[in-house]
Amino acid sequence: MKNLKKLAILIVIIFSMILTFTNNVFAVHSSSGKFLGLYDKGNGRKTGFYTSGTETGTKNNIPIIKIIEYKDSDGNQVDQSKEQQVIYCLRDGIGFGSEGSSGQIVKYTEYFDLRNPQDIPTEYKATTILPSDENYNKLMWLLDNICIPEDEDSVNNLLTKAGIEKEDFRGNIQSDFENIFKDIIEVIQQSAIWYITNQGDELQPASTGTFHVAESSVGVSQDVATKYGYEEGDDNPVTTLYNYLIEQAQNQGAYDYSSNSTQEPLTFDKERTQVVLESEFYYVGPYKITSTSDYANFEATVLDENNQNISDISIVQKSGELVTQVQGATTSDKIKSVIGQDFYIQLPATTSVEKVKIQTSASRESKTLNYWSVSNNLINSSQPVVIIDKQNINSNFSDEQNIVKPKFDLALRKFIDQIEGKKVTPSREPNITKQNLQALATGSSSALDNGTTTNKTHSKNALSVSTGNKIIYTIRIYNEGEIDGYAQEVTDYLPSGLELVPQSESEINKKYGWVEDENNKKIIKTDYLSKEKNAEDNLIKAFDKNPQDDNYTISYKDVQVECVVVATTTSTDTHLKNIAEITNSYNSANVPDRDSTPNNLSEDQKNSYNPGTSTQGKGYQDDDDYEDLVLPGKYFDLALRKFITAVNDVELKTNGVYDRQPKVDVNPLLNGDTTASYEHVKSPVSVSAGDIITYTLRIYNEGQIDGYAEEIVDHLPPELEFLPEDEINKKYLWTIDSSDKTQRTIRTKYLSKEHDEEENLIKAFNPEEDILSYKEIQIRCKVILTAPTLKNLTNIAEITESSNEADLLDRDNENKVKLPDDSNLPDYKGNDNNKDDLSDKDYHYEGQEDDDDFEKVILEKFDLALRKFITGVNEEEITSRIPEVD
Repeated sequence: MKNLKKLAILIVIIFSMILTFTNNVFAVHSSSGKFLGLYDKGNGRKTGFYTSGTETGTKNNIPIIKIIEYKDSDGNQVDQSKEQQVIYCLRDGIGFGSEGSSGQIVKYTEYFDLRNPQDIPTEYKATTILPSDENYNKLMWLLDNICIPEDEDSVNNLLTKAGIEKEDFRGNIQSDFENIFKDIIEVIQQSAIWYITNQGDELQPASTGTFHVAESSVGVSQDVATKYGYEEGDDNPVTTLYNYLIEQAQNQGAYDYSSNSTQEPLTFDKERTQVVLESEFYYVGPYKITSTSDYANFEATVLDENNQNISDISIVQKSGELVTQVQGATTSDKIKSVIGQDFYIQLPATTSVEKVKIQTSASRESKTLNYWSVSNNLINSSQPVVIIDKQNINSNFSDEQNIVKPKFDLALRKFIDQIEGKKVTPSREPNITKQNLQALATGSSSALDNGTTTNKTHSKNALSVSTGNKIIYTIRIYNEGEIDGYAQEVTDYLPSGLELVPQSESEINKKYGWVEDENNKKIIKTDYLSKEKNAEDNLIKAFDKNPQDDNYTISYKDVQVECVVVATTTSTDTHLKNIAEITNSYNSANVPDRDSTPNNLSEDQKNSYNPGTSTQGKGYQDDDDYEDLVLPGKYFDLALRKFITAVNDVELKTNGVYDRQPKVDVNPLLNGDTTASYEHVKSPVSVSAGDIITYTLRIYNEGQIDGYAEEIVDHLPPELEFLPEDEINKKYLWTIDSSDKTQRTIRTKYLSKEHDEEENLIKAFNPEEDILSYKEIQIRCKVILTAPTLKNLTNIAEITESSNEADLLDRDNENKVKLPDDSNLPDYKGNDNNKDDLSDKDYHYEGQEDDDDFEKVILEKFDLALRKFITGVNEEEITSRIPEVD
């Protein structure tokens, strides 16, 4: 009875301090309800025997009484299923039921999610109930970070953050420590909540933790620190925890509480992970675990294919070639210590493990924060409460990687570097794009041979040479595999007409150690790149499939060889094709090359080398390649250039020279190229609708044989109209191709042998006098009246038939023009390698081949202007009002 009387008296004191207000409210959330009341002896801990004081001292004993949930309104039975929840009043000063009642149980029916304040009706979030703005954020941080006293993990998590331990609270407590400890925690947390929600009123607790516990009757109490033998001042655990909560909460005015209930504590990055063999170890990684919030119970294991712990692993970090072991007692400890950083699982290369499985887990405490109240006018006298339920958010991640023997893969490319001491231009060095290397890294089909050989684009056109010329070849060995290795031996097969320059006469052949085979002088070999010659310098590093910043590179080593042309010129071209092959290779794992068999070229392949893919990086296999020289006989070679010479019979000339005619430079022909340089502007000529444009087509003979341009075709855009009755077009025999329904393909045989054998013969190039003969014809077209403005109108001309007395094909014109569709025609620029700027008069805008060319016009904006003036009065002519045009 004494205890019950104490309780009743204490409750009376509480409700004597209740602040009352009247307000009619309408709730939008409802529930079957919760029965809440102050603790009853035997049905809860004795939290109610504690009090706290305020800063001002006007309220020295603010009672803090535990709120519990009952199963019904009788209050005879506490709902034991709710022990993982905790209930706190949101604002001191409002009691349960009417003012002055004791032990009343109130049915709470209205509830709202505090994480969604926008859904709480205005009446329920008045400033006399809930704080607003920054103070609301502070309250939410506090509710997210206080602990559930009945949950040990929750308690430990809070105490760790505050820098104290549970045992710090034991003091001189001899018995019932667990319940006393939980009471003290709840008192501290309830008081911290009131510190935020009662800011500025007389019920706001003091900013430092001064708590008292009732002894035998109300009004007789003792300081908690003194009662339980804690240190005095701010060093005791009560003050430390209380100060931590209110100080941290005060800094959380911008706290984002919206995602706290669902966010997992960790993320696991395995997107970059791969298995790489480097020297004596496999490295599985990188992995990266990132903390997104507080977490606990972190565990990590590394298992094999049988789900057994792997005993001989290490957790390491890598920076370039520097490998650092991560220290720790267990795998979990090691991985936990590098959370937020990349790490790798390291296994010895001798491991028998076939699969590596990493599994990690962690959890964090999250809470549901439901604000409960009563409906309508009862809100005046019933305490607004928050019911906090704990839930654990778990992060469980795993990854599996197969440990497979690395792939070994060397590839060879051969290219001519110099002829007679001069660098070959343009370079014939293989070009490997970033995209092609990325395709190799991913095994994409855009890399040749099912993803094992990357495209290495380089020209294989035969280069012209003369008898006695010395040629320097570069043979490049790439490593496209996953393991370092060596090209132990490289062999070159020389054709008849090409010989190795003796080492006594060639520093290159002496340096690279080229020697002739004892039984066949047409077979030459070098072991310059072997491990035995120089293990460190000759090692070709494995291809990095996962470089930083996608900066793909591929390792290679070069050797060079110098040969001399001993073949003599004949009436036809003599091709000197020599082939290089990797005939022996080595790697430390003794793994065979995945897509090549060394020393496997057959005699037929050597004699008639033609794999079809060498320009893209692969011979018969990717470890062989060739280069071709040609000792020219006589050859036939026509080239076409097209340029606009007049618009509406107004010639485009400056000082008697057509502005757009090509400036011809024959030096490339003299240097062995197959096409002269034709420099002329290709930017569009401005025209108007209805204008008639005169094009000149000039056909040059760059070859050594006279010949004819038997047929020339002009392909018109849809905005240009062919004029069949025009005198120029009739003169040059232009006709519309009857098979072209669009009537945009125009043909002429004006320059054919049949039309005029003597006049139309185009003489061969005379290199001694630098004379490049040509014949020319013209064609006239009209800009249709409906042509759009500011659109490039592009037409393309080509030689479609040619002839010569030797019946030879044009040496560098194999294909007809590939016409772009109409949507791409305005942007057509001839050869894809041409620059986009078409206004450079000193640039050679190449065609797709040298027998085609293009021209452009553009219709400028149409602009009419009107002026009105008087020309006469009473038959008297007036001329003074005619406007002068400037």
